[in-house]
Amino acid sequence: MQMPGGFVKAKIKASELKEVLDAVSKIAEIATLEIEKDGMATKVVNDSNTIMMSVDIPSSAFEYFEADGGEITINLVRFLDLVSVAGKDDVLCLEIVQHGDKKQLEIGIGQLKYHMALLAPEAARKVPKVPEFDLPALVALGGSEFRHVVKAADRVSDDVGGLVTLGMDDEAFFVHAKDSIEELEFRKPITQLARCKPGGARSTFGLAYLWNMSRASEKSNEVVLEIGIDYPLLMKFDLEGAR
Repeated sequence: MQMPGGFVKAKIKASELKEVLDAVSKIAEIATLEIEKDGMATKVVNDSNTIMMSVDIPSSAFEYFEADGGEITINLVRFLDLVSVAGKDDVLCLEIVQHGDKKQLEIGIGQLKYHMALLAPEAARKVPKVPEFDLPALVALGGSEFRHVVKAADRVSDDVGGLVTLGMDDEAFFVHAKDSIEELEFRKPITQLARCKPGGARSTFGLAYLWNMSRASEKSNEVVLEIGIDYPLLMKFDLEGAR
């Protein structure tokens, strides 16, 4: 088991870190970052254990990265608030420093330096073990297009507790949503998809689930959806060098 804290010294563009923090903080407020010599990673789960996100930020995504391993638990929302002070072209300097008898995350933005308290590991929700998926259908969409479709589904749903069906047949990827008086159907032929794995798949999800995930992936050039038959949805997308 790794020791909490550890040594890390890194530099990264503010715009790139903002995008990652914005996506992850939509799922969970607190996360534990695992720090390795080759980068950082985290897994978070929402309060109802219905959405899990895994993020890897390789050392290549940083302008400078040096670490000896360890882990830190932080408030992602507060971290994002501090990072948002930086301009788009600013470079952030991140370092674990000793402050009195406690370790803190130091965030340097030009002449500014913030010291952010680290949290106890138990403050982060425990992430359940997830089995390997081998789902029959796969479709790739732009992040903005997926967000557009989910927004359209929201217009015909009675409330945020509504249901949306995603599926794929031999001809197209489809999305279906309805309420008591209105209905939405979206179909995109296989020939118009950047890439896909056609197969008989159809699963229904809560609109709130898809709403959060589409918000997190909206800025990604490509969102890969793996769909089964009445099975959890597996989503993959890249954000400024992070996956």
